[in-house]
Amino acid sequence: MRRPSAPSTRRLHAYVHGALREIRSTALFSSAVAWEDVDREAQAVLGTARCYADTHAFLTEVLQRAGGRHSHLTPPPGSARSRERNARLAEVLGPPVPTGRLVGQGSATVAHLRLPRLPEGRRAARRYLADGATVMNSLIAARPCGWIVDLRANLGGGMWPMLAVAAPLLPEGVLGHFRLPDGRVQSWSARHGRIRLDRRAMARVVRTQDRPGEHAPVAVLTSRHTASAGEAVALAFRAQPRARLIGAPTAGMTTGNRTHVLRDGTRLHISSVCYADQHQALVEGPIPVDHHLADNSREIALSTALSWIHHTAQ
Repeated sequence: MRRPSAPSTRRLHAYVHGALREIRSTALFSSAVAWEDVDREAQAVLGTARCYADTHAFLTEVLQRAGGRHSHLTPPPGSARSRERNARLAEVLGPPVPTGRLVGQGSATVAHLRLPRLPEGRRAARRYLADGATVMNSLIAARPCGWIVDLRANLGGGMWPMLAVAAPLLPEGVLGHFRLPDGRVQSWSARHGRIRLDRRAMARVVRTQDRPGEHAPVAVLTSRHTASAGEAVALAFRAQPRARLIGAPTAGMTTGNRTHVLRDGTRLHISSVCYADQHQALVEGPIPVDHHLADNSREIALSTALSWIHHTAQ
């Protein structure tokens, strides 16, 4: 297979400086960065770079300096590196689609809904929503006395499909907020069958034949791996009186990323907003849990959640 030719010096310069302009204009902590120093560093990197990949370590460092540790760079979706990464994660964490099962029998039946990470791409989002609708309809039909929403393996991704799958368990209305660097606030909500950012529809809520029991308790399982969009889902449930977070505090990547696509398909994920709760209170660092587990293994977390649900549902 013929290897692509090396980019010209002009294209390399345009690639790096275009990326830096995007980071500078959108990153959360851009105003604290000495951009004159960054420009000098860029010239040094460009003096030795022979391909786009030679600049990625530098761009990653600038991303995290200007946007915090949640800002990062990823290879193009569908590339060999991206496929290898997704395969490794799937092997460790399971498939990146919602799954569900029923635990117990009769009036003590509990629905266990697993909401994992969501990889990039429209195809992945469509599959997440389709599988989520199938799972939710199956679980709701069993009329469980309570729910376990498992976010322990949710490393993040697209938050809108995740909220769309979880929406039947959430009330209509504001679920959380984004706070922009200039102080403005945007709400994200479930309204009229859509997940919305302010008034803009971001995803269609999954359609279900029935509604879950309005008073059924919801145990939300989190871990130190629950990050980014997974934390947004946890935040939406944390505001609900019938929900409890169980496990360990989350990863603390409570910022929203804007994605910018570079010439070679590489993605810059730039933290540009902070999470705020239902009442617009800023969320800084990990989201705490209501019931902390020193041993957050699968068996302990599930048994704790089941005990709380059965006690609450009585």
